[in-house]
Amino acid sequence: MRTDAQSRPGWYRLVATALLALVLMLARLPVASAGEPTVVPPLRSASEYSYPPFCIVTPDGDAGGFSVELLRAAVRAMGRQVTFRVGPWHEVKSWLEQGQVEVLPLVGRTPEREALFDFTFPYLTMHGAIVVRADTRR
Repeated sequence: MRTDAQSRPGWYRLVATALLALVLMLARLPVASAGEPTVVPPLRSASEYSYPPFCIVTPDGDAGGFSVELLRAAVRAMGRQVTFRVGPWHEVKSWLEQGQVEVLPLVGRTPEREALFDFTFPYLTMHGAIVVRADTRR
């Protein structure tokens, strides 16, 4: 016999997970006392120099790309701002490990990284393939 949770479509679980993630993120925001405005500093983030189309550096030197813009939109929806540093991946990852940045727009999930970082639900899944000519023997 199927339970109610098992009979729900996959999109239902995805939406429920997304809402839970948003609630947990919002719960970490500072709360102002009555009459006192809260000044919340921008979230600190970073992006790789060149991992198109996900992370790029625009001609004026700013972080850009699909993942960067998605993070900007999510942060804006929370009423927050975000600033970006750019650098090579090994530096970007190190900045997160050392607490110099608080959030990254794109990180592949591995067991080693899960031990260090908290991950949201994935917003994309990528698959790689090796392609060779049919007559290749090596």
